[in-house]
Amino acid sequence: MGTRSKNRFATVVGKRLREARKALDMQQSEVARALGITMEAYGSYERGWHTIPTDTIGKVPAVLHRPLNFFLGLPDDLKLEEDERMLLETYRSIQSADIRSLVREMVVHQAKADERIRGIYSQGAKQAS
Repeated sequence: MGTRSKNRFATVVGKRLREARKALDMQQSEVARALGITMEAYGSYERGWHTIPTDTIGKVPAVLHRPLNFFLGLPDDLKLEEDERMLLETYRSIQSADIRSLVREMVVHQAKADERIRGIYSQGAKQAS
């Protein structure tokens, strides 16, 4: 376990751990089990009492479906809106490669349909003027 401290890093990571866990409606015990640590250890990281070890924080993105930068308090290079982040997290949580493929196909198909509809409406607006 890391050292007991209430330093800024431990506090930032802890707040982010809690936020991501709650967004997924997970219990501390579920996250701890997935990370291969005790619930007590996980709770101390989430409260910022201990600094999470590097071997543990490396596993966190796969469990809580957020990029490592999120937990470290670094900028989000993708600058995702909350609904975009939710879609990405949900997509990443899909275990089946077949279902992921179907979701990708559906999204591409919908985007093309949306593009065609916008094209029809913009052509109609140009003709009306």
